[in-house]
Amino acid sequence: MANEKHPFDVAAERLEAIADTPVAGQDASPEYWELKSATDETTGDYPQAQLPEEHDWGESYGLGDDGFPTEPIPNQQLVETGLWTDVLSSSLWSEGRLFNPKAHSVFRRMNLGKFREYPTNVADLNGEMHPLVYFHFQNEVEPTAIDFETSEFYIAEMLSMPGPSVSIRSFEDWSEKIGQAREGKLNGCEQFSRIEFKQLFFKRGCSPNVDIFSLGRLSARVYITTKLRDAIVESGITGLEIKENKRLFAQ
Repeated sequence: MANEKHPFDVAAERLEAIADTPVAGQDASPEYWELKSATDETTGDYPQAQLPEEHDWGESYGLGDDGFPTEPIPNQQLVETGLWTDVLSSSLWSEGRLFNPKAHSVFRRMNLGKFREYPTNVADLNGEMHPLVYFHFQNEVEPTAIDFETSEFYIAEMLSMPGPSVSIRSFEDWSEKIGQAREGKLNGCEQFSRIEFKQLFFKRGCSPNVDIFSLGRLSARVYITTKLRDAIVESGITGLEIKENKRLFAQ
């Protein structure tokens, strides 16, 4: 059947639904949204663009001590099952994406904090090269901005099944307990468990002043402000998925 989802995609969606169970009944944040690369039928397979075979780059290859690429970004090519969108997902680092001029102009109007852009080209399935810009972001919120005592945490097992709640008093306490969860030494958890947040609050006056950011070790999710979300929606940028955020809040 045309556009039938791959079994791996179906499994990933089910795991994501399970992981979101603890926050399903919560109101969404009015300030922040979760930003992801779209992986539906509008984009084809993920990632849409990849390096040619002669470039065997690993996850950290080409990154400097500051987390930014130190070398020019090689030309890439659209995968056979990929579709062209304004923003292309890439086989390069998770902090970056490929932007066409339309998407580039929208994002450059925002407060992007610590980022760099690199000119590159992506070949379509006919071999024609298209000039794009690779954006790489490094806006990790410092743990000192988080109000751990008023936030809520819980244990999640290896496949994201939510477990009992756990009290976290500080970043140091969180760091210690994620090690205990990984070893299965916290009450109600198995080995290789982790700690997730149900509600995470910034301290008053410590909310990020940029429009796109991540939480470092606390989460792999990327967040954007409502200002950037509205700009993406109003301009009709394709290739991105914006998801309601029910976990991260300002006070």
